[in-house]
Amino acid sequence: LLAYQTAYLKANYPAEFMAANLTNEMSSTEKLAEYIDEARGMGIQVLPPDVNLSEGEFTVSEGRIVYGLLGIKNVGSSAVEEILRARSLGRAFTSVVDFLDRIDLKAVNRKVVETLVLSGAIDSLHTNRATLYHNLERLLTLAAARRESRSSGQGLLFDAQAASEIAPDVRLEEVPDW
Repeated sequence: LLAYQTAYLKANYPAEFMAANLTNEMSSTEKLAEYIDEARGMGIQVLPPDVNLSEGEFTVSEGRIVYGLLGIKNVGSSAVEEILRARSLGRAFTSVVDFLDRIDLKAVNRKVVETLVLSGAIDSLHTNRATLYHNLERLLTLAAARRESRSSGQGLLFDAQAASEIAPDVRLEEVPDW
C-alpha cells in the first residue's frame, strides 16, 4: 500500500514529491545531489537558493523546486528564521545593503553571510559573487555602524524602511567574477 501511494504521488505530484524528498535529505549532501539529479531527469527545474524566494525547506513554486535555505551547509535554523522574519515584514530585499540592514547580524553572522554569497543565495541582489566576497568586511562594518546609529537614535529622522531606502549607495570595489 505504501509503495502504491508513493508511486501515485511521484507520478501525479512530481515536484511536490521531490521537494519533500529533498527536504527529508537536507543533512546528507550525497543524497541531496542524487535527488536533485533525479528531479532534473524528470524535467523539474531546481532553482538555486535565493534570500528573496527560498523558505527554510525545499518548496514548489510554479512547478519548479525552490532550494531551501536549510539545505545550505553552515546556514543554521536561527539564521534562516531571521532571514524569513526580516523578509516577512512586507517587502523583498532590494540590495545587499538592504539585506544587511534588515537582518540581525548576531543571528546571521559573517560566516553565514559568506556562505550565502558563495552559494549564490544573494545573486538576486548582486550578481558578482567575487565582488561581494571581496567587499564583505566593509559591508558588514557599514551595516553594524548603521544599526548602532539607529539604536542610539542618531540616524532615525524617518522610520527604518525610509532610512534604508534613502541610504547612500555603497560603492563596491569591483573584482573579476569567478
